[in-house]
Amino acid sequence: MEKQVDTIPSQPNEPSINWEKEVSLIDPPATTASHLTQAQNPKDQTHAADLSRFVRHPWGFIDFYLYLAAAEKGRGLDKRINECRIIEDDLRRVNFNDLRDAASQQTPSGTEPHVIFVSLPVPNFSHTFSNRQLVLGFDFKTFHLLGFLFESAPDTDDALWDVWDDGQLIIDMPTSRFLEILAYTMLERPEILQIGILRYFRETSRQFQAGMDMTIIIQFIQFLDDFADLVWQDGDEFRTEYRHHEEELRRLLQRASYEAWFGSRKGLSVQQYRRQKLHDFVSSGLLYDQQPVPVPTIDCPQLPTKSEHPVCPASRHLKAILRARFHKFYIVVVILCLFSVLYRQLMMYSQRPLE
Repeated sequence: MEKQVDTIPSQPNEPSINWEKEVSLIDPPATTASHLTQAQNPKDQTHAADLSRFVRHPWGFIDFYLYLAAAEKGRGLDKRINECRIIEDDLRRVNFNDLRDAASQQTPSGTEPHVIFVSLPVPNFSHTFSNRQLVLGFDFKTFHLLGFLFESAPDTDDALWDVWDDGQLIIDMPTSRFLEILAYTMLERPEILQIGILRYFRETSRQFQAGMDMTIIIQFIQFLDDFADLVWQDGDEFRTEYRHHEEELRRLLQRASYEAWFGSRKGLSVQQYRRQKLHDFVSSGLLYDQQPVPVPTIDCPQLPTKSEHPVCPASRHLKAILRARFHKFYIVVVILCLFSVLYRQLMMYSQRPLE
C-alpha cells in the first residue's frame, strides 16, 4: 500500500513560524461573559460543572493532568479505534478496515477521507468550562492533522453532525510539519512548552492555555502511534523516533500537577508558588545559552493573599544562608586577629636580649 508520507525527520532543524496565520484568543473580549453564563441546555451546563469540579486546583486554575485523565478515561486502543468516525453525509463509526481503505484512498469519488478521533472540552482562559468543544481529526488524503472548534457543541458525538456546519477549522497542519516542530521543541527548545507548541509556531488560529496545547499534542501523537502502519511505510520507525515524546509530555503534566498540589498542601499561595517557579526558570536559564523566547505568563487567577507583600520562603532561606556565612566569616577574622597578636608577642619576646 503506497503512502504519501514516507519520510520521518530524525534530525530537528529550526522550523519557521507561521506568521501568515491570524491568531485570536479563545475568549473574545466582547462575548466572554455571556458565553460563560449561557449554554444551550441544562445538561451541557451540568457536564461542564462536573468536569470543572474534577479538574480544578484549589488555587482556582485547571489541573491539565487531571483533565487529560478525564478525557482518556476508559479509552484504550480498541475503544479509540471504535470511536473514530468518517466525515461523509453523517458521522458514521468506522472500523479498522474502513480506516485502511481511507488510508489507501479507496473511497468513493468525491468523498474526503476525513476521520475524527476525539472530542475535547475547551477551557476558557478564566479556568471555566462551557459547552465549547475541540474535535481533532486526520485527513488520510493530504495527511493533515485537523482541529474543528465548536462554540456550542452537544455532549455526545452522536449528535455532533447536527451542528457540524457550525464548526471552525482552526488547525490544519501537515504531519511532516507537526513532527518537525515537535522534535525541535522536545530536543532543542523545551522552554517553548511553557507557551505551547501550536501557539508558538502559530499552527492554530485560536490561542489555548499551555496545558491545553500540550494535551492536543499528546492526542495527535497518540493517534499517529495508533495508526502509524496506515500512514507510513514503516510505522515502527515513527514509534521509535516519537513515542517517547508523548511519554515525556505526560510526565511533565504529571510533575506540574504533583508540585502544584503539594505546594497548596504546604500552605503556599499561588503568588509564592509562582515566585519559586520563576527562580527555577531563571536559574535554569543561567546554566546554558538559552535562545531568546518570550517569558510566558502563567495563567493563574488573581487570588487574595494574607498580606500585600507576601514573604517568599526562598528569600527567607537566602537571608538565613547569608547570616550564617557572615557569622562564620566574623569568627575567622577574630581567630586571625588573636593569632596575629600572639605571633607579635612571641616575636617581641624572642628578640629581647638575654640577661
